[in-house]
Amino acid sequence: MAKKRAKTAPVKGPTPSTKLSNHLDRELVQSALAKRAKGQKPSKDELRALSRFERAKEDADRWRFYATIPKGHWQTMSGRSYKVLADQAAAHGVPIGGREIDLAAVVQWLHQFLTDNARKLAVPDVDDPLMGGDSTPALERYRTARAILAEMEIKKQLGEWIPRDVIHDGITRFTSVLRGVGTILQRSKTLTGAEAHQILNEGLDDAEKIVESFCGELKEGSESDGKET
Repeated sequence: MAKKRAKTAPVKGPTPSTKLSNHLDRELVQSALAKRAKGQKPSKDELRALSRFERAKEDADRWRFYATIPKGHWQTMSGRSYKVLADQAAAHGVPIGGREIDLAAVVQWLHQFLTDNARKLAVPDVDDPLMGGDSTPALERYRTARAILAEMEIKKQLGEWIPRDVIHDGITRFTSVLRGVGTILQRSKTLTGAEAHQILNEGLDDAEKIVESFCGELKEGSESDGKET
C-alpha cells in the first residue's frame, strides 16, 4: 500500500503574459514579421518583442514535454528497471507509476520528501563530541537546537526562503505593467477617453494579478508543509 504523501501546491508553467504586454508584443511581432516578409529590417523594439515571443513558445514547449515524459525515457535516465520504479511508486508514493511521467510533480514530491524527513536525513556532526554519547536534558536541548539549525539550512537550500532577487523580480514585473500603460497611451494618437480608461484599467488589473499570484505562491508553499492527503 502506498504511503500518504504531503499535499503540494499545483505545479504551474511560466507565468502567462499579461493582457497589456500581450497587446504591446503582438503589435510589435506582427510588424517585425511583416517587415521581414518585405525584406525590411525590423526596429530594435520589434526584434526584442520577436525574441520574447520565440522564447515564450520554446518555454511552453518545454513545459509540455516536462509533463509528458514517456515511461521508457524515465527508465533509461534513472537506470532502474520497470519493477524497481513500480516498487518505489507503490512503497513511497513517488509519482512515477503511470505511462507518462510529469517531471514537475516528481520534483515537488522530492523536495517535499526532503522537507518532511529533514531531521532523519540530517548527518550528525562527527566533529562535535556533544552529538554522541550519553543523554542528559541539557544535551538533548543542544541536539534539538542543532537539528533545528540543520533543518533551517535544508529549507534554505531547497529555496523555501525567499531570495532577494525573487522579490526584485516581482517588483520589476509589477512596475513594467505600469510602464507599459504609459507606453501605449504615449504612442496612440487616436484613443478616446473611454479607450484610454479601459487600457488603464487593464493595466491595473494585470498589476493586481501579479501581486496576487506572487502572494498566492508564497501562501500555497507555506500551507503545503506537513499536510497529508
